Amino acid sequence: MGLLKMLSDKLDAVEPTFDEAKRESISNLVDAVLKAVQEDDSLPESLRIHIATIAVEVQRCLIDYEIQGDFKLSVAVERLLANIHIAEGQSSRSGVWTKVREEWVAPVVVGLIVSAPQVMLAIQAL
Repeated sequence: MGLLKMLSDKLDAVEPTFDEAKRESISNLVDAVLKAVQEDDSLPESLRIHIATIAVEVQRCLIDYEIQGDFKLSVAVERLLANIHIAEGQSSRSGVWTKVREEWVAPVVVGLIVSAPQVMLAIQAL
C-alpha cells in the first residue's frame, strides 16, 4: 500500500497543468467549435449534437476547474480535439473545420504535449 501511495504522490507532482493562458486558449477553442457546429449544416445532426455536447462539457470543466482540476479538463479537451478531426473528415464544408484546427487546435495541443515528457520521465524514474 505504501508503494501505491508513493506512486500516486509522484504522479500528482507531474500531472499536466493548465495555467490561465492555456485555459483561455481552450475557451476560445470551444467558442470556435460551437460557431463551426452552427455554420456546418452538412454534418449529420447526431454528430453536430455530439460535438456541441462535448464542447459544453469542456466549458463545464473550465467553470469547475478549481474542483475537478487538470485531469478532467484534459480528458474533455482530448475528446473535443478528436471530434474536430472527425468533423473535418465528414463535412462537405471542411474549410470551416480546417479553420478551427489551424487557428485554435495547435495552441491547445502544444500545451498538452509540453507537459507529456515530464509525466513520462516521472513514470520512467519510478
